[in-house]
Amino acid sequence: MISGGPIAAGTTRNSQKAYVREVINKVGESSKHSKSKMMLEFGDPDLEGLKFTQDDPLVITPVIGNSHVMRVLVDNGASVDYLFHDTFIRMGYNNSQLTPSDTPIYGFNHVECKVEGAIQLPITIREEPREAMQMLNFQVLPIEDMDVRENDELRGKPAKDLVPIPFDSLDPEKVTYIEASLDKPLKGQMLNVDPTRKVVQQKKRTYAPDRLEAIKQEVEKLLEAGFIKKVQFLEWLANPVMVKKANGKWRVCIDFSDLNDACPKDYYPTED
Repeated sequence: MISGGPIAAGTTRNSQKAYVREVINKVGESSKHSKSKMMLEFGDPDLEGLKFTQDDPLVITPVIGNSHVMRVLVDNGASVDYLFHDTFIRMGYNNSQLTPSDTPIYGFNHVECKVEGAIQLPITIREEPREAMQMLNFQVLPIEDMDVRENDELRGKPAKDLVPIPFDSLDPEKVTYIEASLDKPLKGQMLNVDPTRKVVQQKKRTYAPDRLEAIKQEVEKLLEAGFIKKVQFLEWLANPVMVKKANGKWRVCIDFSDLNDACPKDYYPTED
């Protein structure tokens, strides 16, 4: 959790007294805005289709200033809104646009972080045809100060001998790397499935001809690349989920929700 940072009352004694007087004067004042008589109520039918408990991180893709920021963590326990300094620079801003900020901020390891400065930027969250915009005061922090690992030796280091593994046979530049010294059986992935959970095999769905053709092409491509293989006696079975791309083509996804529910989450993974 991030703590500290500027507060509404300010940091000086006089500004805090003025803030208290302002709050006291507003108590009891009638609102000048018209009040709606419409009541919003949520019942059991609104909970259908939701899975509890919802304790996963909430990550959104808003527009901050004029830039699309791909991953923004929404943490309602943090006391400030902050940007990493390298993200701030990639958005096209520079340090001359920052205002000084001398209020201390404490990171995940409860150590005081260096603040480069503060800047006020609009943040827009949209989902056509609706959108909402709000001005926020961002504290700009260097990413190094937010790392809870105090010793550089604890940070992961890449292996010396790496072997490229292609993702797409049509695009040889799309590769990932694994350590060359790994034994062949270890070059894979294991799922930590709860043995007490019941295996789920979804019923076969029917697809429109265009979607079915897209699924066949995707399966043939993955088979040719050696990314998947045929299995005769399977345990878990999930149907493809088709998502329309911006160019009109289909993206083939897999509904792993049942399998994910059966895998215990490890919020603090450690090295084996």
